[in-house]
Amino acid sequence: MARLAFFALFALATVTLSRLIAAFNQLVAVGASDQTVGPLLLWVVVLLALLFVMGLYVYAGERRNGRVRRRVAVYERILGPDKEGSVD
Repeated sequence: MARLAFFALFALATVTLSRLIAAFNQLVAVGASDQTVGPLLLWVVVLLALLFVMGLYVYAGERRNGRVRRRVAVYERILGPDKEGSVD
């Protein structure tokens, strides 16, 4: 199930990147205005959020299998304590 969710997020990130590039091209063609900068910023935020969630899925899988070399504090705070009960 997690793999399917990751691939769905990847597909959504691909579409979002396409929309981001289109918004950037519109910004370059028309010029900076509220109607061109707003959608560009929206797609940047959506893409960053999707990449964050995809990283969370990968990190959770690696942590579950015990292959984490360096802990990422943001992900650790979201995932909570591991098997041993330590968050740090």
